[in-house]
Formats: sequence, structure tokens, C-alpha cells
Amino acid sequence: MNLLPPGVYPPLNEEEINNASLNGSHAEFLVCNVLGKQAIESGWFVLRSFHIEDHPRNHSGEIDFLVITDRALICIEVKGSSIKTKNGGFQSYHRGAKEWREIKNPFQQSKECSYSVVDLLKLIPHVKRRLLVAWCVWFPEMSTFHSGLEFDDWRTGLSSDLENAEFFIKTVVEESSAKFGFGPPETLSSQRLNALVTSLRRIDHAQIYEDRIPFLPAFVALKNELKILTNSQKLVLDGLKVNKHVLLYGGAGTGKTFLARYAALSEANNGRQVCFFLRSERLKNKIFESYAGIDLSKCSLSLYTFDDIIQKGISHFLNYQVLIIDEFQDFLKFDFAAELISSFSSRKTRFFGDHINQSISESEIQLEEFFNETTLTPILFNLNLNIRNTKEIIDGTKKILNVEEDDSYNSNSIRGVPIKYTVLNSIEKAVKEIINRHQRSKPSVLIACLNSLDELGEIYNLTLSYDFITVLTANESKGLEWDYGYVFKLRSYPDKTEIKELYVALTRSLVYSEVFYELSGQDFSVLQFISENG
Repeated sequence: MNLLPPGVYPPLNEEEINNASLNGSHAEFLVCNVLGKQAIESGWFVLRSFHIEDHPRNHSGEIDFLVITDRALICIEVKGSSIKTKNGGFQSYHRGAKEWREIKNPFQQSKECSYSVVDLLKLIPHVKRRLLVAWCVWFPEMSTFHSGLEFDDWRTGLSSDLENAEFFIKTVVEESSAKFGFGPPETLSSQRLNALVTSLRRIDHAQIYEDRIPFLPAFVALKNELKILTNSQKLVLDGLKVNKHVLLYGGAGTGKTFLARYAALSEANNGRQVCFFLRSERLKNKIFESYAGIDLSKCSLSLYTFDDIIQKGISHFLNYQVLIIDEFQDFLKFDFAAELISSFSSRKTRFFGDHINQSISESEIQLEEFFNETTLTPILFNLNLNIRNTKEIIDGTKKILNVEEDDSYNSNSIRGVPIKYTVLNSIEKAVKEIINRHQRSKPSVLIACLNSLDELGEIYNLTLSYDFITVLTANESKGLEWDYGYVFKLRSYPDKTEIKELYVALTRSLVYSEVFYELSGQDFSVLQFISENG
């Protein structure tokens, strides 16, 4: 195994060295210079300008220096000489305007970034135990600085600490460990330390340098609406590169179909024959449209639906080198599932699904039991961060299904337009209201119907002249997205299957969701469901 040598990554380039400046800052250059030398002596790794996507307060942030030792990770915020405190806040001198301006509290910045690093470590598969994450602020051009009563003095680095960076960093680690009762940190072996650094570098590169690394060109070709990948999505990219069999699962809106599209195109671009199975003809056509401008015949990528297996037979697909299946939880219900999957045991397989929440069937699918019947064991990856505005939907569904402690799917922290619940008095009146509401702007609209195909036909006929409206059952809407979503025929006593259907239907919309529900006599149980979970 080729180990990464200790040092600063990326190393200082010639221009930065000649100008004695890093990101326009001499202070950052001074810190980088001493950390680089100390890293080589002590076996540390230093990642500079490390991007943080899931920042506690901002959409993203940046750590000036992330020091990784065999005992801890240390976030360092660097500030120059023109900094002072006033009235409990921080100010920086603007040389051009010749005035002092308020800035963010650098101690709070470094502290918040450390929280993001803690969350990031949870997503790295080979990090099996809790690692100490410490933080500090370094003023390399100042001989004194008082942070105030809120923050400990040992978190403050000064110009004198440039002479002994090792002592300063070790002090921060030891004091942080004692402050939080962490206990003596265990030391990482060189192999485990290298694996951790490599994962962090890949995550950092995937966020910033997408056009410079080999495993992301397919994303550029897809022109997908997702501009920034979640950390769990980036880790899946690594998993797809190195594992023969991968099962990726997660709730609605976590990017499963998005990554399935990438996996299919990436494997085909590498010269492999790929069969990509999708749940429905509608979803297949949608995926085909997303590959606009790409000649699929030249890259040996074939799209199929589940029904194609029934029509063509398993033998038709045995010459392919890679098997990719989206909506895997529904694929498992077919009798031929185990036989087809077993036939790819010596080749590559990629499965994407949500067996926890979207397996709409009377009996739950037990993955371990299923794969025991096949000749392969996939590596599991969990996409646990929802990237749509579905916090209330997911939290409510978890509560009603008594799986609140299940962290295999989580809502995001964004609360947008709450779900609206409306008593359904007349299907025709409700549909006309939806048409009038959207007829001018014509966004994409889904009307999903639970329970009854009769009402589905009635709604379909009412919307036949409006091509911006799609009418489907909840199950048929899987894997697809609309701007607005409306759900009809939620019964007074929804059972577990209907609640899962409701979850599927509501999580199709990006902007706004509304549920039309029934009331029968004095039956108000659905109101309790709505008030407690909506």
C-alpha cells in the first residue's frame, strides 16, 4: 500500500512562496510555513482551505487549516495583525477605506467548523470510533491578544507560537481533551491515519475541484440541478469506485436516482456494457431525457424497465458487465430478482433503493434474508440527508411508524412552506382550484391519488387538457419530481401501507404540498394524525 507522506496539502506553489502570501494573507502564509515543517517532523497532515459544505450557520464555510495528527483533528482559523475587539465584538482594519469594520467572531467561526468536522467523520465508513476534534485561532503577526472571558486563552495562538508550533498544537489537543472529558485519545496507526486523510481530501476535492478529478466528468455531462453534493453522496462516489457490489439506501430526496444516473453513465464511459433498470416507463423516459446530448449507443448503456425482464427473459441480460437497479425495494418483489442478481456475482452490481420507507407491500423486505439466497453480499451505504424541503413530512412519517430513533434517513434542517391539509368536499371543485392556481405560470404539478383507481380516472379526465399536470398513483410517482404536489383521498384511518404511500407522494414535490383528506361521520382520527405529525 502506498502511503501519503506527511505535509501540507495542497503544497505551497512557487507564486505563493515568492509573494509570501496565501489567499492574499501573509498571516496564513506564516502559519502554513511552520505547520508544513512541523508536519514533516511529527508525521502530521495539514489540509489548507478545507471546504465545509454543511456549516451550522451558513450554506458552506472554510477551515483555514485542518491539522490531522494520530491523536486528533484541529481546526485553525488564522487572522492577521489588524484585528481588535470592541464592545464584545471583533473588528478588522480596512486599509483601502482606512476604517475599522466589524467582522465575524473568529473563535466562533473555528468552533462552528469543528462541529461540521465531527458530523463529517460520522459519514466516513472506516472511522470506527469517536475522534477528538479541537479548534483554535492563530494571530501569527500579534504578540498579544485577549479573546475575552467567553473563550479560553489556550485557544489563542500568537507570533511566539510560530517558534514552537508542536507545543501549541499539542496544548490545544490536551486542553480540549481535558475540557470535554474525552480521556486520553488513542493513537491512529499510519495506515488508518492515511485512510482518514485520503477520505477527507477526496471529500474536499469533490466539493471544489469537480472538473479536475477523474470520477466526476459524468456529473458535468448530466447537467444536474444539484450544484453541491452532500457529504454522504461524495462517500458513495468513493464506494462505487472500489467495491464490486454496492447497495445504496436512503429516504426520498436523498439523491438515489441522481447517483444511479451517474453510476450508469460512469461505468459505460469506462467501456463496460451496462444495463440500467428503472421502475417504470415514465421514469425510464425521464432518465433518457436527462442524458440529452449523450450518445448512449456509443457508451454501451441500455435502459430497461422491470417489465422488460418479464418480456425478454433473464437470459437477454446475461451478456452485460454491470447491473444497476433503481427503486431496488420494488425490484425485490419479483420472483426473478434473486436469480438475475445471482448471475452477476462475478461482475459489478449497483442497487439503489429505500427498503425502509418506500417498500409498499404487505410484507417487509428483509435484505439480509434476501441476499442469503443470492451468491453476493453488497457493501451498504446510507444516504441519510434529505435535500428537498421535506422536514415535516419525514419527521411525521417516522413518528407515526414508530421509527423516530432510526437515523438511516433524516430530514434536512430547512423549513419552507408547511404542508396544507384540506377537507375534500368535491374532487371536481378541488381539481379546478388547482388548475386555476397554476394555469398562468404552468409549473410541473403532480396529483397523486391514494386507494382508489376510480377517483384517479375522474381526476385524469378533468386535467386532460393541461399538460403541466400529471396524474398518478403514489406508487407510480416514485423516483420523479414535480414543483407542486397534491394528494387526494387520504382516509380517516390510514393504515401503514397508506401512510407509506402518503410519504412517497408528498416527497415528490420541491416547493409545495397539499393533502385533501376525507371525513366520515364523527371520525376525526385523521385530524389527530395531522395535528401530531403534520
